[in-house]
Amino acid sequence: MKWALDIDRRWIWLIIFIIVGFVIIRPLGLPIPIGPDAQNFYDTIDALPEGSNVLLGAAYEVGTVGEIQPMVRAFAYHAFKKNLKIFIFDAAWTNGPKLAARAVEEAAKALGKEYGVDWINLGYKPGGSTTYQLMTSNLLEAVKGVDQNGQALSQFPIMQGITKVDRNTFAAIVATDVGSPGATDYYAFIGEPTGVPVLGMVITMEVPGFKPYVAAGQIKAMLPGSRGAAEYELLVGEPGQAISQQDGQSLAAIYVTLLIILANVAWLTTRNKQ
Repeated sequence: MKWALDIDRRWIWLIIFIIVGFVIIRPLGLPIPIGPDAQNFYDTIDALPEGSNVLLGAAYEVGTVGEIQPMVRAFAYHAFKKNLKIFIFDAAWTNGPKLAARAVEEAAKALGKEYGVDWINLGYKPGGSTTYQLMTSNLLEAVKGVDQNGQALSQFPIMQGITKVDRNTFAAIVATDVGSPGATDYYAFIGEPTGVPVLGMVITMEVPGFKPYVAAGQIKAMLPGSRGAAEYELLVGEPGQAISQQDGQSLAAIYVTLLIILANVAWLTTRNKQ
C-alpha cells in the first residue's frame, strides 16, 4: 500500500477536474433535500397574484455570476410560469441589469414571453439610495424615462399605469445581495416605506448577516447561496447550473473522503510492517 502515499498530487487534482467537468456537462441529478429557506422563497413567489408586477433588483456584478445567475434564471422561469411581469433595475451595480436580462431573456424565449409586454429592463441608473427613494414617488424620473436600450418607456405596454413603486403597482421586490448595496437597501429605501415585500437572493458569504432580516420578518424570504439556488431549481422544475454545481461538490467531497481513507489505511499498513 506504500504506493498510495506516493501518488503525485497532480494526478489527484486532474481527477477532481475530470469529475467536476463531467457533471457540469452531464449533471447526475443527485438527491438534494429541500431546505426551509428555498421552500419559503418558492412559496412566497408562488402565492403572488397572477399578472402581478415584480421588481427584480439586479445588485450584482460579474464576479458573483456563479452563484447569483442560477438564482435569477430560476426566478425568471418561476415568475413567467406564474404569468408575473418582471421589471429589471439597479442603481448601484453597473452590469447587474445586463447580466440579469440574459437569464430573464432565456426564460422568456422558452416560455413565449415578450419584451415590453411581460418583462422589461429598466437598466442601470446611477444614484444609489437617492434613486431607490425616488422610485417610490416617480419611477419614470428615477429611470430617466428610458429602458436599458434608450427606448422611451411610454411605448411599452408593460409600463402603462406604472408611475411609482408602491403596493398598488408592485406585488414584490426580488433583489440580489452580494454586499452593499443589495437587498437590504431595497428594503430600507423602497420596501419599508411602501410596504412592498422584499425577498433576497444571497451569496453564501452574505447569508449570516442576512438571516436576522429574515428572522425579524423585514425580508420575507431568501435563497442562501448555490445550495439554495439548486433547491429552487428543483422546486421550479428547471434544473440548471446550480444543480450541476451541487453534483460536482458532492462527488468531489466523496472523492476526497476516499483518498483520506486510502491514505490512512496505507499509513497504518506501512507502519505495521516497520
